[in-house]
Parts: sequence; C-alpha cells; structure tokens
Amino acid sequence: MSKIRTIPALTLLIALFAAFIIPATAQSNPTKTPKPTNTVQPTRIPKASLTPKPSLPARPSITPKGFVAIPTRADDFGGGGTILFSPNRYQLLAMDASGKNARVALNYENNKPLADGTYFFVESFQGDADTIVLQGGQFGFLYLTDLKARKLEKLPSAEKVNTYVLSPDHTQIVFNTSPSRNDFQSGDVSLVAYNIATGQSKELARGAKETYFALLGWIDGGKRFVAGEYADPINPLNPVINVRAYDVTDASSLPFEVNGLNHPFVRSSQGKFAFCGDGFLGLLDITSGTQTQVVVFPAGEQCLVRPAWSPDGKYVLVGLGVVINEVMPPSLAIQAVNIETKELTLIQSYDKRFHALLSSLEWSTGAP
Repeated sequence: MSKIRTIPALTLLIALFAAFIIPATAQSNPTKTPKPTNTVQPTRIPKASLTPKPSLPARPSITPKGFVAIPTRADDFGGGGTILFSPNRYQLLAMDASGKNARVALNYENNKPLADGTYFFVESFQGDADTIVLQGGQFGFLYLTDLKARKLEKLPSAEKVNTYVLSPDHTQIVFNTSPSRNDFQSGDVSLVAYNIATGQSKELARGAKETYFALLGWIDGGKRFVAGEYADPINPLNPVINVRAYDVTDASSLPFEVNGLNHPFVRSSQGKFAFCGDGFLGLLDITSGTQTQVVVFPAGEQCLVRPAWSPDGKYVLVGLGVVINEVMPPSLAIQAVNIETKELTLIQSYDKRFHALLSSLEWSTGAP
C-alpha cells in the first residue's frame, strides 16, 4: 500500500491565497488608461475697445435761489461803489455796482441772539460800510455799526423809535417816537435829532394827541430836516400837513411850502432830490416846490422802500414790487433809473415764484 504524502498546512494556505486573493485584487485595480491630452483652445478674439464718452460741458455756476441773472455792467457804472440791500430780513447783501463780487456784509441768520439776549432781524437800514444804522429785533431800538467791525451798538437815546432817517453826511439821525406803532392816542409822540458823535439827543417837536410825524428828508448834508404830520395817522397815504423845515442844531423851524408832498425824498451828493410817488419816480425842486415825474412804473408796481442815489448822481436806485397783502410779501426787482435818459437797468431781481422782503437800499462809495 502506497503511503499518502501529507501537505503541510502553511503550504496549503499560501496556495489558496495565490489562487483566490491575488486574482481578485488584480481585477479590482485594472491598469488606468491615460487621459487624453487637453485640446488646445482657440485664441480669443479681443473685444473692440470702448469708444470714450465725450467730455461733458462745464456746468454754469449755480444761481442762488430766487435770483434772476442780471446783465454785465461796467465797473464804473453809476460812479462805482457798493450797493447794499436786504431781501430776507436776516442778511445785508453787498455787491459792486458792476454786479460783481456779490457777498454777505452782515448776517444774523436764524435770528441769532445779540449780546443783550435779544434777537435781531433787519427791519430797515440806512448808511454805508463805515456808518450804518439798523432797526430790528425788539421794537423801537436803533443800532449803529461799522460793517467792517460788525459789532452792533444799541443807541441808548433811541427807544420806542417808529421811523428814522440818517443824514447824508452821517452825523445826525432824526427819528419819531411813539409808545407803539398803533398807539397815537396818548400824545407821547416826539420828533428827535440824535448826534452820532456826541451821543446826545434833542427834541425838535412834541406831537399833540393823535399826531404822527412824517419824516420827509434832509435839505442839506446834516443840518436842516423836513417833517410834517399825517392828517390821519392810521392811514399814511392821506395828505401830510404842517410841513416844516427843522434846524437840528438849535431846534428852530420854519414852514416848508411844497404842495402835495406826501413821500420821503432823498438828497444826492450833487444837491438833487428824488422821491417815489404813487406809481412813479419823481424829482423835487425844494426851492420852487416843483415836482416832476421821471418814469412811470408798470401797472401795479410801486416802490417798496425809499430810493437811493448813485455816487455820481446820474442814477436813482429803486426797489419795485407788486404788494399782494401783508401775509404774502411782494416780488422784487431792483433797478437803476437814469434820470436823464429814463433808461432802466436791472440790478437784481427775484423770480415770480419767490417773494422777497426788501428792507432799504443804499448805494455808496464805501465797500464792506
């Protein structure tokens, strides 16, 4: 009997591993097929460069709200100098007579309080850069200032002031006083001259019951002043009576005979007198009392404030507007009237959508 040969266990396990495990492993990891080489992409055609936008034209300078553009004037228009006006009651604006260099000369925007705690607004003003009188803030007070220093000084002797006029030589202020704007029953009404240099006041006349003094104007530089009384103080459009020329140095007076003179007049440096009538600009001859019309304003328009002379005496500056009512202020056009040719030159204006509050006009040689 032949002898069966035994196979060691370890040898058997190795054989089985080779037969089954190695083939399976080979099947699970086949040889990887190499990836095809990337196809070269075609070169991109560059986009056409953008055509540059044309440069925009420069914008014109912005015109302040409400203002209308004005024509260019020569630098020596009207003798040169500076035009002062206030269209909004909280600023004094200045511009050269040529219309250039417009700027703010005095600013109390937002009712800025003064040193004494009162609030100020420009109700009216008269004068130039070196000496200017303003009324505003609390009723009845006058303030004196230099537009270069811009420090307001309240005049202690000028209280309860209703209206006032500064003399052409800027040495005297004549004003009338009353307890209030609508109280003419007490008789406590005075016509007073105030000397700026000395700070002293002098009563020229005291009003009787229901008297209201109408301040008409200065005959000369600063000595003689003309005033009258309104026949009806409640309605200043009624005739002015008892017109007299007062000497502010000694408080003497003489009758001043000019028939129908109801409006304040303004003296030029050459001794001419202009006034705004009802719908027209007129000249006054104080020797003969003759009144002549220079120009008639468009229908419905009238002077909003007293006129002002140019430094050379050839133009009269007027602020024209159509008064709608007390609630709705008027539109405004400031124009210079040539008293010889009757030509009107627009100085400044507001468009019809904007209503302006004009408080006085001045045209002087000084510049703030």
